[in-house]
Order: sequence, then C-alpha cells, then structure tokens
Amino acid sequence: MPKKLGKAHVTENTIRVKVSGRACAPGSQRHVKFSETPKGIDGMVCCPKGQFKNDRCQVGMITKTIVYDKNKWTKTQAEKHAQKRFLKT
Repeated sequence: MPKKLGKAHVTENTIRVKVSGRACAPGSQRHVKFSETPKGIDGMVCCPKGQFKNDRCQVGMITKTIVYDKNKWTKTQAEKHAQKRFLKT
C-alpha cells in the first residue's frame, strides 16, 4: 500500500485517484469494476513490471488508479474514500 496518494484528476465524467506509482508490465493493464452495486467505483490494475509472462501475471495484479463516477462522487469524497481504502497508515 502506498504512503501517499496522487492528486485527484477530474475529467468530464470521472474523478481519478492514483494509488500506486509502481511500473506496469507492457500489455498487462486492465479496467475493472470494483463495485457491482451502483457506487460508481472502477479501477485500473496491472501486473508489476517484469512479472507478466505468457499473458499471465506471475505475482498478482496491483491497483494503479481508482476511477470514481463524477455523477455519484465529489472530488473531496473520492479523495477521502481512496485514503481510507488504499493509504498505508
């Protein structure tokens, strides 16, 4: 878990909070749904650099960015949620 989160980046439809600075292996990035309920939380995950072989991650995927639906979250709410769930204390 990271010691510090990236600043929230607001787009037209989303609020993105970077939660990991680790390098990704080429071709391993995936967009995933973190919540099946209508909370509006998705994410970008990837395999750490050097650990992606034969189209499979050898060590488990890491979360790079949390993507919040701007219609359901404010920037402040998204930052607080990311800190609570992903920040190392």
